[in-house]
Amino acid sequence: RMHVVYATLEMSELAIVPRFLANLTGVPTNAIIASADSMAVAKERFAHINPAHVLPMACTIKYFTPHGTTVRDLKAWVKQQEEHRGRPIDALLVDYADKLTDSLSGDKPKERNTYQSMSLVYEALRNYAVEKDIVVWTASQARRGDDKRGRARKLGLDSVADSIEKVRLADLVLTINHDDDDAGEDEVAFNIAKHRTGKGRRVIGPLPAD
Repeated sequence: RMHVVYATLEMSELAIVPRFLANLTGVPTNAIIASADSMAVAKERFAHINPAHVLPMACTIKYFTPHGTTVRDLKAWVKQQEEHRGRPIDALLVDYADKLTDSLSGDKPKERNTYQSMSLVYEALRNYAVEKDIVVWTASQARRGDDKRGRARKLGLDSVADSIEKVRLADLVLTINHDDDDAGEDEVAFNIAKHRTGKGRRVIGPLPAD
């Protein structure tokens, strides 16, 4: 089984789990959170699709303080998880890297501008991925207004907020487009804006938005 660790700087562990369950079972996230009956339905569906209760991966989720956590902190946590499970990780998911702080800013992060800080954060994440030969996956925000420009143009590499260095350093960049020509109101299309070792400028979808 894959050993996956999920670092969230956005929501608590308790808020993340229902979203995982919704994705696996098709029961809406809001329903799982609001209703014990919906939670029961989701668990029943999960038991049906996975009767042995064995997932193809072991996943550990931990909440970290936004704008106060560094890549160094994540590496220390990963090391603890590897020692606990007795095996190296295969993937690190960071939700999301824009809320990390670069190590060089120390206790005074405002003394470094966002462009420089994000460049250092993303470079540290990529170096870590290469060093450990693992997948490091995260998300980033689009520039304000770019996500509302309609169907005329898909979000691309130039749409990233704060620092273009984030996409320059990444090996794979997907953009989520809610208003793609092929996507309905409840669907999204993924644009492969960059693929360092494969074919880019392709669209995946449309797929359900939830």
